[in-house]
Amino acid sequence: KRFMPEYPFEEAYFLGEAWTPELQQGWTDAYTLVARTMVQAAEADSAVNPPWWNAEVVRHEQRGFDLAVITLRLEQPMAYAAGQSVMLEAPMLLPSVWRSFTPANASRTVGIIELHVRAIDGGLLSPALVYRLQHGDVLRLGAPVGNRLGLPVSEGRDLVLIAGGTGLAPLRALIEEIAWHGPQRRVD
Repeated sequence: KRFMPEYPFEEAYFLGEAWTPELQQGWTDAYTLVARTMVQAAEADSAVNPPWWNAEVVRHEQRGFDLAVITLRLEQPMAYAAGQSVMLEAPMLLPSVWRSFTPANASRTVGIIELHVRAIDGGLLSPALVYRLQHGDVLRLGAPVGNRLGLPVSEGRDLVLIAGGTGLAPLRALIEEIAWHGPQRRVD
């Protein structure tokens, strides 16, 4: 990456003479607004949620050479919808390395989360979780995000769910959610 101290915005470099003081002020105002909005949202969220949830490994079950089912107990409750993902860090194995996982169970008041993890060739975190994680280790989980794998509101229409490998995890959570909260529907 080139070093251009005379251009506070990369856009200025590419626009050349078309970059005006007014345009620079507009970009400065826009970046300031975005940054302020992000800081305010983070501050508001921190009033009700921690920066991360600590989760103790209560079971690490090897299901194949490169696959493990990991059961975690959260220190404090985390509400999430089936199909949402959480970022995960194993600070005792790889500090500051985070990866997204989707719980394989619906949200439970007892704070238990099950993850299905396949060691990815060349990956950093997934092989560490499959091969080196131990009972009693403490992981960090970020706030749940996403809604693309969730169930849309419906009148109980039947579902056909298709996945393979660890892609079955979010579908398992969706089936649990349907079984516990309805509406009743056929799921294949």
